[in-house]
Amino acid sequence: MMDGLKMDGSPIPVRGGYAAQGGAIHHARFYTWEDERGKTQYGMLRVYAADLLKAYGKKQNLFTCEIPSNSYSWRYADQKLRAAQHEGMLHPIGTAQQGDEVEVSRSELIAQGGGIAEAIKNFYTAENGQETVPFVVAGFEDPTRLKFKLSSLASEGLITDISKRAADINSKYTDVHRRQAELSALVKKTTKMYRLQDSDWESKKMAILSKEVESTIDTINKQVSGYWRPRVNSLFNLGFRLNIRDAFGDIRSQWSSPGNMPVSWQWKFENENEKL
Repeated sequence: MMDGLKMDGSPIPVRGGYAAQGGAIHHARFYTWEDERGKTQYGMLRVYAADLLKAYGKKQNLFTCEIPSNSYSWRYADQKLRAAQHEGMLHPIGTAQQGDEVEVSRSELIAQGGGIAEAIKNFYTAENGQETVPFVVAGFEDPTRLKFKLSSLASEGLITDISKRAADINSKYTDVHRRQAELSALVKKTTKMYRLQDSDWESKKMAILSKEVESTIDTINKQVSGYWRPRVNSLFNLGFRLNIRDAFGDIRSQWSSPGNMPVSWQWKFENENEKL
């Protein structure tokens, strides 16, 4: 018993005490199965490095070796996944590690909705031929969720708190013409970056957005500068491709992987330019 001690990640006993091993996840394994109603389910097993020591010593493939049901990995897995494993219902799909790249179908991501969809609509346009959205796997903090980061966008230059910026301009400049020039520049930059329409502004002259649009922009900013945390079931309802690169930066496929190294794979991905 840990006497109510709260820890980030799953605890592992060390010298009579406990230490969190949340940062020691070697990789994640993805599975599918059918529940009692015949509905397809998806799950993720976070494989802790501590559970791979024996396999490493025996020089087994760490990405396919058996993980004992009494291991830390299974002990802290989602209950539904554990139940399916106990019944022998699991079918493996693929694996992922932190730092792997994920291309997600743009159209399906937008159709799913949510804050991430607003960011995608603004910064990844179909007119530019962007059929997929690139992410990087940033972690596996939850048994049922992944942590993704947009890989080709950064938060630098985002316009945060437009109302405050407009208020600062009004208080800073006493000269009417200079003040209006600064407000017009703010409106122009905001309109271009977020692809706004005239109807989105309550007043262009005073750089006042409608509350709804300002809230949407705030959501977009959070998605660009933060993380997308999809549930495993939600992710596998989309079309995506997981790219694993070698030391030279080349995508590792099933035709180019020596020594049982993990290879790239895809799921319901219809926009591929090459076969894996």
